[in-house]
Amino acid sequence: MIQVRHARSADKDDVVRLWMDLLLSQGGLDDRFAPADDAQVRWRNDFDEWVDRIPRRLFVAIEDDRILGFVTAERWTPPPVFRPSLEVYVDELYVEPDFRGRGIGGLLLKAVREWAEEFGAVRIRTGVLASNEIGKAFWTAAGGEIISATFGIEVGVASAGGEEPKSEGKRIGF
Repeated sequence: MIQVRHARSADKDDVVRLWMDLLLSQGGLDDRFAPADDAQVRWRNDFDEWVDRIPRRLFVAIEDDRILGFVTAERWTPPPVFRPSLEVYVDELYVEPDFRGRGIGGLLLKAVREWAEEFGAVRIRTGVLASNEIGKAFWTAAGGEIISATFGIEVGVASAGGEEPKSEGKRIGF
């Protein structure tokens, strides 16, 4: 039987593995989303923030002590130039490919919805790659509707050999 619960510190290795699978699959759909060389180290460092911080949640789906999927979500409000509303933003939702179609994504989303209802959020929001047909179908079936689109226009010359472009200073982030 599949259960969903808050992630624990002991789940770190399994969740980081699944998170890397997610990044690699996104990179396979669109190479602009391929993970950086240090992505795993950075997310590993950030894991405890997802487990322990109140405005964030990390839920895992488990069957027979095996983590099959996860979802990360955080409280979100629009910038102050817009009417205030309390929302939840789902950063990532991933289920191992061999276990898809069993309702695990729906159970993870249900956990996010229940958490959102606890503090009076008015909606759940997320982003999906335009090329991710499976993800778009999931969110549409869950009742999601497209409320915006992100457009990209390439400028400049791509660096040779996949090297990172030169920048002013160090990379920021976790």
